[in-house]
Amino acid sequence: MILENVEQWIRSYDNTPDGRKWNRAATRTYEALRRAPSLASREAITALRYGLDEFEMHRRMYLRGSGLGEREFEDRLRQVLEEMDIDGHAAALSEASLDTADIAGLRNRIMQMYWPLASGGDGGLDAQGGDFHVGATKILHFLFPDFLIMLDKRVAMAFREHHGVAFRRTTQPGWGVGRYIECLEHAQDEIRAYGPSKLRELAPGTPLPRIFEKVAWGIGG
Repeated sequence: MILENVEQWIRSYDNTPDGRKWNRAATRTYEALRRAPSLASREAITALRYGLDEFEMHRRMYLRGSGLGEREFEDRLRQVLEEMDIDGHAAALSEASLDTADIAGLRNRIMQMYWPLASGGDGGLDAQGGDFHVGATKILHFLFPDFLIMLDKRVAMAFREHHGVAFRRTTQPGWGVGRYIECLEHAQDEIRAYGPSKLRELAPGTPLPRIFEKVAWGIGG
């Protein structure tokens, strides 16, 4: 079980320089997105780009000397979000929360959002043409902070060790939407077993997926 010694892991995360930086970035990104007139608006795109930058995704977003900078990334992200009708998804997920959501019933919707964000190639979000799986999960969390979780290698290793999710201990652990949804299901089970209200009391104002991710990040390190 990942949600053990939860208070200790949250405190440990929050007391690191990176943790403090990421907490500030997440809060500012959530707030900016709440103010944005649309999730595909210029305001929303700028907020998402800022959040990704602060969560160390810039190495995948820009390519020095190629002309692929902040504006070009924002343009690509806006096109991806518009083409998937992100505001339509937002209307359908307006009340979704990880502790109560019907993840199986929302599986197709999650896949419809995940793959355009994660896929590489022309028009993809990785400046070098590769896949953008980790960045995709961060974008999805920022867009739906009460429902969807961020993954990185440390969080993935926590799911591997505690729930047998088939991530590999390599530089490319085997990202994919199927494993992402599997992680959501395990996180939901743990949150329900721990008690959502009890978990929220340990980090007031922090979305449940973000609390879970902090603990998993510590355990998976």
